[in-house]
Amino acid sequence: MRLRVDIRATAVYRITVGVARALHRVRVEGVEHVPREGGVLLVSNHASWFDGPLVLSVLERPVRFVVDRRLTQQPALAWYLAQMRVVLISAEDPPRQLLAGLRDVRTALSAGEIVCIYPEGRLTRDGRIGEFRAGFEHMVGGMDVPVVPVAIRGVWGSFFSYRYGKPMAHVPRRLRPHAILRFGAPLSTRTSKDEMRRRVVALAHASNKGGSGEGR
Repeated sequence: MRLRVDIRATAVYRITVGVARALHRVRVEGVEHVPREGGVLLVSNHASWFDGPLVLSVLERPVRFVVDRRLTQQPALAWYLAQMRVVLISAEDPPRQLLAGLRDVRTALSAGEIVCIYPEGRLTRDGRIGEFRAGFEHMVGGMDVPVVPVAIRGVWGSFFSYRYGKPMAHVPRRLRPHAILRFGAPLSTRTSKDEMRRRVVALAHASNKGGSGEGR
């Protein structure tokens, strides 16, 4: 039974990566900043519903994402998220459940896994990078793991973003948009949320020399 579950999860993972690559033209910068082994926390902006699959598509290692628990209210999505081994956390969780989610993140990092979080707490509604919440500071406080800032751009205005209304509820304006993922140099777990946001914004601007305004 365990083997069957592992095969199913692997299949879902590979399909996810394949779909991400089929729907986007992806360029990656700075991926060498992501260690090849050991626990790593990725801290990314959140521009579209496809940010997670895009991150998976450019890394050679599996990634576990911190996801809002409320998404599991949809049975099909709950099944998919279970296959992807996400960590479920919601701001509405009672204290005990919230602490359990934080422990899950720390356990994954201690076990040498990559964990990715979106500290804005929601998808951008205007293409700009919102304020970062302090959750990631509690997740990694006192740990000795690299924290890698990530900027995702090029997907604002895609079928999976809020630019033209609710994601996946409007006619796609662009086919296979150019997605750019830029990874910055690892930072300490003592880095504040405000400094982390500045690093992510700087990465977004560095990838955005054309000046479209995305990510600002």
